[in-house]
Amino acid sequence: MRTSQVEAELVADTLEIALAARTLDVRASPYDATEFGLDPVRVETPRGRAQYKREQLALMQRAAPVRARLLEAYDLFLEAGGCSSPTSCRSGAAPTTGPERGARGC
Repeated sequence: MRTSQVEAELVADTLEIALAARTLDVRASPYDATEFGLDPVRVETPRGRAQYKREQLALMQRAAPVRARLLEAYDLFLEAGGCSSPTSCRSGAAPTTGPERGARGC
């Protein structure tokens, strides 16, 4: 069943990815976050930069299916709002009003 609402599980998965990305950024920052249980990623060293790159790539791979699900949900939301071409709407094209009340295309 296709719905224009975003499922709670998708919202949770999206927030989990965002939190993981922010956590990695904090670990790679110049601030000491060890009191919060975060081991530093020492990007000032070649080894640390390699570790940061590995962790970013792993996060990107983990995020890919969530991103795909989020884009699908976004397209459904745009379609429900009358956008005839969600991909165009997503790319920033301004919606236009059609001859019928509420009819929109992008």
